[in-house]
Amino acid sequence: MATYSVDYLQRLMAAVEWFEAAFGRWMDTQEESDHFQSRGLYPTVWTKDGQGQAAVRMLELGVAEAAGAAARAGTVTGAGMGVAGIGVVDPIDNWSSVAAPRALFSPGTPVPWRPGSGAG
Repeated sequence: MATYSVDYLQRLMAAVEWFEAAFGRWMDTQEESDHFQSRGLYPTVWTKDGQGQAAVRMLELGVAEAAGAAARAGTVTGAGMGVAGIGVVDPIDNWSSVAAPRALFSPGTPVPWRPGSGAG
């Protein structure tokens, strides 16, 4: 088992909190469908009317940067989300999939974190 310093874990936690805040800001610009509407050709989220595409793109880039900083959290903690037919996935690594058709999970669906493979 790996041993991590307190400093490293504090920095990793700060990175996860940064990701959570950046993702929340991006989600404020998104319209979210319900689980049943998004199970096919439609994405789970799409840009709300009236949102500037350049501003939304900058928020997306901010989420991607924050996700990179927080990417080791799933591996360090062994946490992930179980997706039927797929296995355990890391929601930080897969955040952008919510805007794709047939998303693995949706941001508004409460799914408990559970120990997993820590894929990351």
